[in-house]
Amino acid sequence: MQLKKITSVCAVAALVLFVTACRKEEPKPDIGNPVFYVNGTLNGSPLLLRAGVNNYYMYSDYSSDQQNIYTFSGTLKTDGSSDPSPGSLKISISDSRASAPAPALIDSALFPGTYFFSQTQTSPLTMQFTSQAAGDTILGYNWDFGDSNFSTQANPIHTYATSGIYNVSLRTAFIHNNVFQEDTITSMINAGNTGQPISSFTGFNTFSNTFAFQAFTAGGTSPYSYIWNFGDNSFGTGDSVNHTYQSPPPDGICKVTLTTTDANNDSSITQKNILMPNATGCYCNFTAQALTGGNMFSNVTVTWTDAAGITYSSANGVGLNNSFQIISVDEYAPNENGQRTKKVRMLVTCTLFNGSSSIQLDNAEIVFALAYP
Repeated sequence: MQLKKITSVCAVAALVLFVTACRKEEPKPDIGNPVFYVNGTLNGSPLLLRAGVNNYYMYSDYSSDQQNIYTFSGTLKTDGSSDPSPGSLKISISDSRASAPAPALIDSALFPGTYFFSQTQTSPLTMQFTSQAAGDTILGYNWDFGDSNFSTQANPIHTYATSGIYNVSLRTAFIHNNVFQEDTITSMINAGNTGQPISSFTGFNTFSNTFAFQAFTAGGTSPYSYIWNFGDNSFGTGDSVNHTYQSPPPDGICKVTLTTTDANNDSSITQKNILMPNATGCYCNFTAQALTGGNMFSNVTVTWTDAAGITYSSANGVGLNNSFQIISVDEYAPNENGQRTKKVRMLVTCTLFNGSSSIQLDNAEIVFALAYP
């Protein structure tokens, strides 16, 4: 679909979805398929929203708070309607940390990967832990939350009694290749916003056994220093590094450890299993997210406004089966405000709440435009 100077996305569906933002794409109806759309189910009914149909358009925008943390948003709604607009869907993604004054950085949002949902309820001491394990048969999980409390659930929610940095470990048991095996992953988590630095990182396979690693840090005092242990007796420094595995382990899985130290000499340790292209072994990883509002890092909010103008949001409750994954990100044309945009393809399942009532968005493939600095 070709776009004019104004970038817009029209959406049509069995149930109409809108997303609010400052960017608009005016498609030519006779050219190919819509660029932006929503295709899934809402409360069990098919939902198909397409750009250029029934006067629907894709709007995009971005904003930053007093800490210079950016939020990127896209809204699918009818042309010229209010915000929120009846029958509209909005997706907002918050960045990982405060950006440098200029140029603005997109630290960990708008990149392929799995994201958490923002929450406006519960305590900052309440953490959602999510396991990520792969093996022929997973026999069980054993969590040590670092405060003398434990769990055997796959994805437990745990509330800490006091704020602090906790050393959390997950041991997962498998039957893999007809053999009993175990894997343990350990990382520090920050419960209660202590102000100390906590890092995460990504590792993307760029070619053969070469990986690009990128660290993201929230909290603490910059500048930060980084030490990488790539799990093959090799080490590196810096927030962004490339590493080639000359002799990867036979099962193709390397346990990478990142140690981050801030200007006050406060440190955190994050560990993750990285898979080679020919990985055959079993492994576990985990993520941890505070179930609270405020300045959320690399977190998502999905908002649906129905035909009656009633708004439902993923931030108003905790869905048990929520999942949000960015599959691909591509540069796209500027919106009508001259802001740069990215075309983001996402897979979304989430519960949306309005007071005591809720609706379920399932298996939605969403392609939206999101503006960025």
